[in-house]
Amino acid sequence: MNQHIRSEIIHKQHHISIMGLMDAPEDQQCFLAAIQQRDGVEELHITVFEAKFLPAMVIEALKAHVNQYSNIPLKLFILHRHLSLYLSRLGLQNRLVFEKSLLPATSQQIRAVAIGGSAESLDKIFLIVKSLPLADISVFIVQHFPKDARNILDTLLLDKTRYRTVIPQDGTTIETNAIYIAPSDFHLKVEHGVIRLTKEAPVNYSRPSIDVLFESLSQEYKQGLLAILLCGYGSDGSHSLKTLAAHGARILIEDPLDCSARDMPQNALKTGYYHYKFPIQELAHYVSRIIRKEEMVFDHQEIMEFLNLLHKRYGYDYQEYSVESIKRRLQKMMLDRGFSQFEHFSSHVLQDSELFEELFLEFSINVTHFFRNPEVFYAIREKILPYLDTYPHIKIWCAGCSTGEEPYSLAMLLDEADLLKKSQIYATDINPFVIAEAKNGLYSMEPLDIDQQNYQASGGAKHFLDYFDQTFDILKIKPFLREKILFFQHSLVNSGILNEFQLILCRNVLIYFNQTLQKKTLRLFAESLDRRSFLILGESEALPVLEKECMFEEFDPLHKIFRKRKFVPPEQRISGL
Repeated sequence: MNQHIRSEIIHKQHHISIMGLMDAPEDQQCFLAAIQQRDGVEELHITVFEAKFLPAMVIEALKAHVNQYSNIPLKLFILHRHLSLYLSRLGLQNRLVFEKSLLPATSQQIRAVAIGGSAESLDKIFLIVKSLPLADISVFIVQHFPKDARNILDTLLLDKTRYRTVIPQDGTTIETNAIYIAPSDFHLKVEHGVIRLTKEAPVNYSRPSIDVLFESLSQEYKQGLLAILLCGYGSDGSHSLKTLAAHGARILIEDPLDCSARDMPQNALKTGYYHYKFPIQELAHYVSRIIRKEEMVFDHQEIMEFLNLLHKRYGYDYQEYSVESIKRRLQKMMLDRGFSQFEHFSSHVLQDSELFEELFLEFSINVTHFFRNPEVFYAIREKILPYLDTYPHIKIWCAGCSTGEEPYSLAMLLDEADLLKKSQIYATDINPFVIAEAKNGLYSMEPLDIDQQNYQASGGAKHFLDYFDQTFDILKIKPFLREKILFFQHSLVNSGILNEFQLILCRNVLIYFNQTLQKKTLRLFAESLDRRSFLILGESEALPVLEKECMFEEFDPLHKIFRKRKFVPPEQRISGL
């Protein structure tokens, strides 16, 4: 072992600690040697301390262990939020070690709390109810229970809460400061402030059903509902989450690692319709805080002063981003990290570089797929590639490339047009973590159906999977595509011209800028394009009239494809700013 990789076996548990950044080949090889020590090991614990990203070789080794040595369960502990999310997307279950307490605040007052649980959930319900502050809310609980046994949860909760605990009758009027517990063998619904008990058929093999309760409460309370799904077997509770999300309810899932009966939270997480996943202690703390709601107040001038100080302190300039977008992300960040007053929050961010890093990630928007909006890629294939073929060397810039799906999609297009060999793609993003992901070229197979459909709709001539090597349930971009793309960090706000390109894609980035920054960025693009070359924007973006008249002309308005005019007036160039 070396100073960055520590390994020891204690009571048949193999503990590996990753202390360094994992960017040195010798550290990676040391880790690979450590993870292969399996003699006498019954459980593998890996903790990642300093590393904020893991290289493909390490991730593939983790996947190999999970898939080939299921008799030695892996418990993975991560201290960096982005790494935790990245590994989760690749199907590597992990626990984020979250050090700071949560102090949530929400734009919508919580009026009702719904708790659903099955096997192993009783103690979790006790903990949540015990931590609930007395407030003007109504609480509803469905716990799976044998149909021939009387539910006595109301009695068990008496000494744990100041709320009234009630096993309701059909027609009971709902009041605040009360906890309503579904009786055995009855579905519990709410209609216009009244409880309805029904003997309708079991849902998900359950009566009472969590899905039935959640669906009913989402109609009744909409954004005023906080829904909590705890551990248990089966999938009850998962099917209603899409409806809850559509009505604006806040959805919390217990971390499956807290449970032996993991089916319910795992199935819920797979839907993607949830806001937070917490271990039970943090979940209870979160609920307590959100009920003790404190109103967040954002003063425009305070925000602008804060953004100016951020620029001076850390070098990132958000002063010309949309203020409403900034407010939404500040609110979420304050919610996650335990602040109700902006003054306290801004002071901590300016002093704590790790807290700023989390805010930076919150400001970065990363939502994408391969061949996203396939009709745009079809237009590139049919209308733009023939023009690019007239050049001896093709240079393309993907600005705001996120985790790499867009530049890799372009590389596939170029390959099928026999243009890849003479092409170079520059792929940039302000977020260094997504750039690292893109360089890794590893992707989950979960969205494969969507990606394949997009590829086919774009006019793909081969099989989408031909461009990947498969490692268990991870897809890895083939080297001949990776070597044609140069990924690096770049800011559209305060960086200059990169090169002279024949095509620039900047999709769904400008919508987060104010008009001044939009115009400045468009001038940057105009000076970065070769004569009569192309700019492609996102489906919800448009050129300001001034820029359309002076720098670009519409080439394909439907797909937001613009072409640089032959002459750009000097006053519209970057140098004229």
